[in-house]
Amino acid sequence: MNSNDRLYRLNLEKQILANELPQFNFHFINSAPYISGWQSTSSHRGNYQLKLILGNNYPCDMPALFVNSPLILFQRNSSRTINELGSSHNFHTLPNGPRGCVQICHTKPELWSPSMTCVAVLMKAIVWLEAYDAYLQTGQAFNDFLYDDES
Repeated sequence: MNSNDRLYRLNLEKQILANELPQFNFHFINSAPYISGWQSTSSHRGNYQLKLILGNNYPCDMPALFVNSPLILFQRNSSRTINELGSSHNFHTLPNGPRGCVQICHTKPELWSPSMTCVAVLMKAIVWLEAYDAYLQTGQAFNDFLYDDES
């Protein structure tokens, strides 16, 4: 993808984001764009800052999605954390990101397509946060709340 096409795509993503998820902001720093914003769960028990790092080869490469704050996400009724698990199929996480923050697995890498939008990825993050909140309340597995394994 040439630089003009990439810039067009990033501007389109910025417009879609402003319309669909205005609580998130698009940032261009040293040509490494990212999106960040705060999201509360529907129970209002949790407020989370998400960060979607697009990388220099977006949309050809899948973006990385992190829970930037709170930095530590605890397991239910435990002093153990999701962070210490790193990659976890049960929690739909990938290796930790900057500062050890949890990285959400939003799409299997082999299923990533440049046609997927940042809003679609962030919507999966919102569902993940709702699943985390429900897990904390009920102890039910993430898979009871999340998208299927094909996404």
